[in-house]
Amino acid sequence: PIVFLNDVGVEQSLFYNSWLLADPVTVLGISASGVTAHTPPNAIATSAEIQALNGTPAITSIYPGSKVKAFDFRSFWFGCSAPTGQGAVSAAKQCSVLVAGFRGGKEVASGAFTFTPTVEEELADPMIEAVLDGGFVGLQNVTLVQVDTVTEVLLVDSVSTVIYT
Repeated sequence: PIVFLNDVGVEQSLFYNSWLLADPVTVLGISASGVTAHTPPNAIATSAEIQALNGTPAITSIYPGSKVKAFDFRSFWFGCSAPTGQGAVSAAKQCSVLVAGFRGGKEVASGAFTFTPTVEEELADPMIEAVLDGGFVGLQNVTLVQVDTVTEVLLVDSVSTVIYT
């Protein structure tokens, strides 16, 4: 499984809403989270439970004290996992993520990405990279929404942005 640590909060001048720092549990040195972070050991994560408390998972430049005027959203690595029902072990699960970019409160870019594990039910499948198209520029807010309600946890790592202050 995954141990949720703290809210991500502000990271590299952007606020991460509904994201927690995730520390994957290891069994005999192998990740038992179902998905291996692109830059181990940690990733950030969201789930239905987290979203019920904090709303839609988003990365935003709009928060008190922000000096960021806009940002470009270039890429991120991701994967999904769900409990196996076998104790403290989760497995990689196929999932789709819808990404939307907003400027001035209006959606200006969107994309969809699907994580397909190398082997379904794998205990430590690697994340895949999602590269956004050129429309994800000059943004104030980005949302990442899971389409798959079966998937318990969306894990994200190595978010690439360009910040404009």
